[in-house]
Amino acid sequence: LTWNFEGVTKSKKEDLLDILKLKRNTELSDYIIDKNIKLIKEHYAEKGFRTCNVDVRIDNDSIYEQCVNVTFVIDRGPKVRVGQINFIGNEEFEDKRLRRTFKKTHQKSPLFFLNRKLIEEDYEEDKLKMLDFYNSQGYRNAHIVRDSIYFIDDVTLGIDIEVSEGNRFYVRNINWVGNSVYETTQLETMLGIQPGDVYDKKALHKRLGIGREMNPEEISISNLYKNNGYLMSQIEPAERVVGPDSLDLEIRIFEGKPFTVNN
Repeated sequence: LTWNFEGVTKSKKEDLLDILKLKRNTELSDYIIDKNIKLIKEHYAEKGFRTCNVDVRIDNDSIYEQCVNVTFVIDRGPKVRVGQINFIGNEEFEDKRLRRTFKKTHQKSPLFFLNRKLIEEDYEEDKLKMLDFYNSQGYRNAHIVRDSIYFIDDVTLGIDIEVSEGNRFYVRNINWVGNSVYETTQLETMLGIQPGDVYDKKALHKRLGIGREMNPEEISISNLYKNNGYLMSQIEPAERVVGPDSLDLEIRIFEGKPFTVNN
């Protein structure tokens, strides 16, 4: 069994051999062929060739009866780019503002340096960034109802994203539980959130130093504890909705015991 490619340059053939990890003199099956066709299409889709077509040709080896030569015939097709990103259901923020939350997925724009390829992984990250933006503006219940990717024409993609914004929430009360090392007034000052403020979940987690916002280099309440030896300390904020647009926060702190250097 030998592997070959048609429709690509020599250097691309070497890249594909490395990506697919194809080896000579291995057993051939329909599963292996289908798997590698899928991997080739995914490889070119990431580079913008979302209409890539792959055929397979299997020829008997001219020398060894039990061997065949497998050739993947690749037609990359035209490079496909994002032409439109449309939002449905957004009333508080215009499409233009929501598109700015997408850092890697962009539609056609006068700014030629913007990358308009659609990479699925980047697109999923950008959707989370959009929801982070909503959360930062107080819309804690904002979520994506559905999204769809479709062809506008042979070389242009459209993206539709339907959102449900929900109500904007405000902080009513903040209660601290479990802190004995640091006074509540000190922790309140570090947190910097007052009753009546718009509920910014991302800012809350960043100032507490938890979850995806945890950063050991930034000032946070979590780092305050850890930098003073409380390495096993944990902080857990709990939300309690008290109305259509208000919530109370209870910030639970598990301090543990301070660590000391032994040897």
